[in-house]
Order: sequence, then C-alpha cells, then structure tokens
Amino acid sequence: MEHGKAHAAEALLRQAALTVGQQKGVLDPDAVALRANLAFAIDAQKRYAETEPLYRLLLRDARKVFGAHHPYTLTIENNLAYVLNKLDRAV
Repeated sequence: MEHGKAHAAEALLRQAALTVGQQKGVLDPDAVALRANLAFAIDAQKRYAETEPLYRLLLRDARKVFGAHHPYTLTIENNLAYVLNKLDRAV
C-alpha cells in the first residue's frame, strides 16, 4: 500500500474506531473489529513498535468479546506474534 493511501486509510479507521467505540462501547464487536483493522493498517506501514501494544490490548478485548478460540481472536493473536517476531521479542 502506498504511504499516502495507508495514511489516509489509517485516519479513516482511527476516526471510525473512535466513533463506534464512543457510541457502542470499546467491547462492542464492531468496535473491536475496527480497532483490529486500524492496527493492521498501522502494521502494514511497518510501524511494529506502535502496533504491539494495540494488538496486546485487542487480544485481551477479543478474548472477552469473542472467546479465546474464535477465528477473529486467533487472527489477532497471529498478528501479534508476527509483530513480536519483527521486533525480535517473545510473547
């Protein structure tokens, strides 16, 4: 993704996540999904140090909302592992 497009997508996702989180609560499934998309958009820009805490928080919230074995939760867990690998850190 081109830097300009990635930055624009990030801004839109950030605003959408904020709005849905305020209207429905941060543990609403839509709010969790939007925050996951935001984290992925930042991740795609190789800003791994920034995405690590986002994925950690998302993983905690996804486990509460969807359960530990839900495909969405497992995808977030996988994304966190990928970021940690890029940062050369352990889970």
